[in-house]
Amino acid sequence: MDLSRRTYYYAPRHKASAESFIKTLKSEEVELWEYRTMEDAQESIHYFIEDVYNQKRLHSSLGYRPPCEFETMVMLTQSPCQRALIRRLNVSSLWGSVHAG
Repeated sequence: MDLSRRTYYYAPRHKASAESFIKTLKSEEVELWEYRTMEDAQESIHYFIEDVYNQKRLHSSLGYRPPCEFETMVMLTQSPCQRALIRRLNVSSLWGSVHAG
């Protein structure tokens, strides 16, 4: 199978997710504040992503749960072997916007 053809099928989904995240970041953080310096902007945006978006904000793709709650729910519904494998592979960081924490 040609890799460029494969990319064609998956790229729109990834692009839509990225565009949705950027829209949320702009509307819920960037457009609400006037940053004095680039460092202020970086610090505020980092806080929004790590502490708000990845920990507290409800995500429709996760059944309107915050990522940390969804990750816990997934871990509790797995068998001990599956949990060990997930921890070993650090798969929790691959759950879209879910931050392994």
